[in-house]
Amino acid sequence: MLTYKAAYQYVQGGVHAHVLDFPGAITCGADLDEARRLLASALLDLAELCLERGEPLPRPDPSRTDHDADIEEPLYLHLRVSTQVETVPGGAVVPSTARGSVADAFGTAPVLRSGDDILAELRAERDERARG
Repeated sequence: MLTYKAAYQYVQGGVHAHVLDFPGAITCGADLDEARRLLASALLDLAELCLERGEPLPRPDPSRTDHDADIEEPLYLHLRVSTQVETVPGGAVVPSTARGSVADAFGTAPVLRSGDDILAELRAERDERARG
């Protein structure tokens, strides 16, 4: 887990939000709850993009501050890792945590999915959970 610092500023029509120590993590919501939810999603998306590109994540800097912010608070980045994998016919390796057991998900004739398809499905599930 990495702890970044989120800053929120009330503006006309909503709340502006950004992560002080993660460039590009910025959003705006109608209210504080929406801004928090959208900022958490933006941070996770940017962190995943960095990792997919082989780039390091920005190092959290607890000393950073935004003097214009109305609220500053920690924002926790949790990245999930799986060490359990299943090998299915054709030699494809699928994380067993992505969809339970491959046999359970696909029966006796597994359908192989690309990593991009699995990642897109996991992101869609995360977004659905974030919407509540």
